[in-house]
Amino acid sequence: MAYGEHWEWRGFGGISPRFAKAYLLLPGFYDTHTVVDRYVWIPGLDVNAKFRKGEESGFKFKRLKQQQGNFEVWLEDEDELYEFPLEPEAWGALGQMLQDVDIELPSYPATPPDREDTARILEDVGCKIISVTKERETRKLENTDGTVLVEWASIKSPQPCTSIGLETYSDESDVDLSNEQSLHLIKEALDYLDIQNQPLLPMNYLDAVKQWARENKI
Repeated sequence: MAYGEHWEWRGFGGISPRFAKAYLLLPGFYDTHTVVDRYVWIPGLDVNAKFRKGEESGFKFKRLKQQQGNFEVWLEDEDELYEFPLEPEAWGALGQMLQDVDIELPSYPATPPDREDTARILEDVGCKIISVTKERETRKLENTDGTVLVEWASIKSPQPCTSIGLETYSDESDVDLSNEQSLHLIKEALDYLDIQNQPLLPMNYLDAVKQWARENKI
């Protein structure tokens, strides 16, 4: 995954054998692994906030900064990945996020809250917790202009489907992954993998979770 601001594209649905063949020819980045993400959802929330078990385990915030059609700039800050039990700093960040949707988080508990404590408190103040189980793998598409990570996630619940995600990436911290050149790079990757001709509905996880929270299917 890419930390800092970076362009992303994501879709949900299915994929063709043609895409699978092209994807499997790409060099690996993250091996196949299973994660369980528990997303915090409340109408109007524009932050992707989730509990994760598996790779990058903990409580994580991901913030939408810019949109251009189906392409989006997201901010992932390493300092906003918090381990359980949550410390006061993490509790404060969670409270600040909920203030934007007019929800008041209780004061920091006497005992540092673990996953279940945090989920229970969030539900008590009106949030829904949507659990998503997925098996995912990431490969990389490289050319002379840069790198795009391509994630293939097989979602098991709450709805069996496939999600394909692309994001600009660099292992150098001073590279701007949210500029026009990086946007062009991710568009080239979509064309190369013929993704726009796949049976995928473009949407991010916030939009997908909104559908699942309302007991709808994508």
